[in-house]
Amino acid sequence: MIRFIFYIVIFYFVWRFLNSFFKPKETSPNHQSQTKPNQKVTVQYDREKAKSKVGDDVGEYVEFEEIKEK
Repeated sequence: MIRFIFYIVIFYFVWRFLNSFFKPKETSPNHQSQTKPNQKVTVQYDREKAKSKVGDDVGEYVEFEEIKEK
């Protein structure tokens, strides 16, 4: 009896696995209505807004040299 249940469980998982390869992909109706073909996107770039908000007087540049260890 346990062997029979084991085979049914194995068959179920094998069936689902194989079915996922051969079954066509389902798409939801909401997803189809959201995509519009030939839709153009315009990006407006403003250099003033893109500049860093940190002033030039903040922080300092530190020079360093790499030291080779023997």
